[in-house]
Amino acid sequence: MVFQAAVVGASGYAGGEVVRLLDEHPAIEIAYLGAHSQAGSRLSSAHPQLNGGGRPFGPNDADAVPDFPRERRSSRALSTLAGSRSSPWTT
Repeated sequence: MVFQAAVVGASGYAGGEVVRLLDEHPAIEIAYLGAHSQAGSRLSSAHPQLNGGGRPFGPNDADAVPDFPRERRSSRALSTLAGSRSSPWTT
């Protein structure tokens, strides 16, 4: 069985590492790459060292992720699902 993953923030350093690790996993396929300022460009523009550099960046927004369950699309829903722990990075 192959699981699909979405990586938002994929153009940054940590996002690139997540992409690299997921690409190496035999049971995970990256279905979506999100980037804030680089939406519309290709993975190779931010991470030329990674394979699959032709993959495009979409908006860094959970609403843009195809087939992402609607109840998990907002930061409030994510914090609720995580046990109501608040994060200083979400509003």
